[in-house]
Amino acid sequence: MVKLLYMIMSIQSRGACDLSGLILFRREGKIERIMPSPYKDEDVLKELIKSHPEILSSTALSNRMIFLAEEYPVGSGSIDLLCLDDEGRIFMIETKLRKNQERRQIVAQLLDYASQLRKQSFDIFQRKIEEKNGGRAFRDILTDLVDEHYVEETLDKVRTNLREGDFVLVAVMDEMEQQLKELLTYLNEYMDIYGIELKRYDVKDYGEIFIPGIIPQVQKGTSRQRRTPITIEQLKRNYEQKDLQVEINDILKSFELAESSNQNVQIRLSPCYITLSLFLEDCRIDVSLNKRPEGDHGVWVNNPGYYQRVYEIGKNLGLDVKLSDKPFAKIIRFNGIDGVKKVSAVIQDLISELRALLSPFTRK
Repeated sequence: MVKLLYMIMSIQSRGACDLSGLILFRREGKIERIMPSPYKDEDVLKELIKSHPEILSSTALSNRMIFLAEEYPVGSGSIDLLCLDDEGRIFMIETKLRKNQERRQIVAQLLDYASQLRKQSFDIFQRKIEEKNGGRAFRDILTDLVDEHYVEETLDKVRTNLREGDFVLVAVMDEMEQQLKELLTYLNEYMDIYGIELKRYDVKDYGEIFIPGIIPQVQKGTSRQRRTPITIEQLKRNYEQKDLQVEINDILKSFELAESSNQNVQIRLSPCYITLSLFLEDCRIDVSLNKRPEGDHGVWVNNPGYYQRVYEIGKNLGLDVKLSDKPFAKIIRFNGIDGVKKVSAVIQDLISELRALLSPFTRK
């Protein structure tokens, strides 16, 4: 059932159509429409975000995301979930079921918790995160998100975002009333606040499907300036300044060819990266290029079951590789200018090999 989630997320993110209210399932030759089913309890919402924080990535044009902590204490209560993106931005998530009478307070809770969190020093924030992660050092936690060479840079971004209160507030529910959707859409004009509807579909004898919907929809070019993704033209200029015009053109052509030939391959732009995302039946693989040529580039995989196969692909192509037991790991590395030059020579083979992992179910 997970493969349906990734396919629908891919189609929705392209802006082709909204399928969240129309889910069709073929069983024994008969096509059935599946209607949303109620959740048994709120913990399921939390588990979905904890295990797949990338569900949040569309809310602020983020490229990668990790889960930080659950029930994080602030002066007026506890934040349900905290996540962090690769720009060092802290995501504060509150979860509620529509049947919960406290659902009407969800926006007020988020705003209250944000004001409380902003009062905390970075040292206190770091200590509490480490306590929530069994004493694991915050620097080590960040290696789940960025290459170890960029941990200090990310730490500085977290410090700055915490000091300035640059948070992303997210209300996660199974279903939202229209009035709440309108409130979130209005507030989003002034701050980074979003809603996520995670509708649940129970497919008898097969399992469950969860379909995320973002409120309001993030449209490229309409976001506030600090969330605007880099453009292709800006990216090219950055690389041309480092005498990498040939290399960046080769990489971009390979990205565009891959996207045009398969509906489960997508080019994504974020403030710091251009990424070619390959949606497998139960996995997403990101080939990411930093906007800075001297920056952090590589192939990220969000399912450990694919780590070894991606590792072998990179090794056979002569690229720097490293296995990991982290939940969203960078398996192939081509950092810095030398890495860009190296990967540009094999980029077509790399994408071809990664696409070969696409299952017969999703292959076009």
